[in-house]
Amino acid sequence: MVSNKIITVSESSARDLSEVFEVPSENITTIPHGIDHGRFHPISEGDPDVTLELQLPAEFALYVGNLDPRKNLVRLCDAFSRPSLQESRLVIAGRPAWDAQPILDKIHDSPNVTYLGPVPEELLSPLLRAAQCFVFPSLYEGFGFPVLEAMACAAPVITTHRGSLKDVAADAAMIVDPDDPDSIADGVAAVLSSSELKYDLIAKGIQNANRFDWQTSARHHAQLFKEVVNGAHTHR
Repeated sequence: MVSNKIITVSESSARDLSEVFEVPSENITTIPHGIDHGRFHPISEGDPDVTLELQLPAEFALYVGNLDPRKNLVRLCDAFSRPSLQESRLVIAGRPAWDAQPILDKIHDSPNVTYLGPVPEELLSPLLRAAQCFVFPSLYEGFGFPVLEAMACAAPVITTHRGSLKDVAADAAMIVDPDDPDSIADGVAAVLSSSELKYDLIAKGIQNANRFDWQTSARHHAQLFKEVVNGAHTHR
């Protein structure tokens, strides 16, 4: 069976499909995912005190996501051992995935890194809103929900331009080199030390996250389905 159209969620994924599977680019349509703006938003009124519930310091940088080699957490922990971040605290929240043991060992050996494990769903958005910044130094993403959810919750984001993160983050994040712990450390330190940069990223992040919503995604899917069905009828 030959597909009339292939839908993917980012320009990066579209390029990968075209290059790896030799799919003609005109057969690929990019329709981004959305995020739940009713849940991920900048308003902290009514949030529980996550620092108290989760026994966290008042100020912390945050990573949320799976623990696997692709997420680059060993280098992230290395970054927080650099002099510029030795007085800062990194909080990692997420579930161990494949090849997670070296990551867990690194976290355990990093004195200023706290591992929460998976966080209850009701605490995730308040945790994002409470963080000083959100750090996501991934080596590859097919989409990148955590970046958008953090932006929607008014957390300034430090990330990379690998995979679809370039499409998702646009110009609303501090971009660092994921292969270089010093670059990661410099990016985080710059955000933590500059209120002007921090609030600029927050404003840009909220605006960027608003581009991604499920109603728009569903509408674009429905339109493409109609076009494919109408095209199939035309060629009968």
